[in-house]
Amino acid sequence: MNDRELRCYSGEVRTEQAGDGPAHIIGYGSVFNSRSEPLWGFR
Repeated sequence: MNDRELRCYSGEVRTEQAGDGPAHIIGYGSVFNSRSEPLWGFR
């Protein structure tokens, strides 16, 4: 059995670092009020 799950995301994700601080991941975790790509007969 394969316990690994793979998901694809076609959006913008980037990292930003301010000065000597830690890097932060910037982007959208989810987008609301927008239809998804067709997923097995539903959206």
